[in-house]
Amino acid sequence: MYKMFGIDAELLIDHAWGKEPTTIADIKAYKPKSNSLSSGQVLMRDYTFDEAKVVIKEMAEALCLQMTAKGLNASSLTIMVGYSNSYNLPYAKSSVPLTVPTNVANTIVPAVVRAYERVVNPSIPIRRMYVNCMNVVPVTRERQMSLFDVDEDNKKEETVQKTMNEIKGKFGKNAVFKALDLQEEATARQRNEQIGGHRK
Repeated sequence: MYKMFGIDAELLIDHAWGKEPTTIADIKAYKPKSNSLSSGQVLMRDYTFDEAKVVIKEMAEALCLQMTAKGLNASSLTIMVGYSNSYNLPYAKSSVPLTVPTNVANTIVPAVVRAYERVVNPSIPIRRMYVNCMNVVPVTRERQMSLFDVDEDNKKEETVQKTMNEIKGKFGKNAVFKALDLQEEATARQRNEQIGGHRK
């Protein structure tokens, strides 16, 4: 067994004898090296470059609200955009480091849009999109300011995000939304009415 499977043979032997070497204490003590939050969707039809830009903004906004609710900041972002199935092309991918970890939509949404505009081919229809907030860390009171930080704007945006989360928690996910979500190609309000990506 060891000759054929190497160190993995030990797992197979334990499994055959009904043994589980990992304890509940091991599982509870496990701390991943990095954490992330992500949002992805397959669109109901092929979207143009500009239509898909609306959706990726919505996804970034939703992730900002999630991070605010969980008390987390992202240190970097990645996007992946998949083209229409008829083109059989690889995903367009981009990563964006953030100068200062944040969950503020005023910072994150423009960064996602810049990444999208930089790597996505505007002449090819789009069918899939993913946004990942990488290396998320707990929000701390002490924050390293950058030279160009506008802290007052960030505080206002954080307050808006917290208030939106409170309203959504009390009255439902579609109780409050931005004008962006009213555009014809927007998907957020429809997705808020789904459970696990399916209609109720």
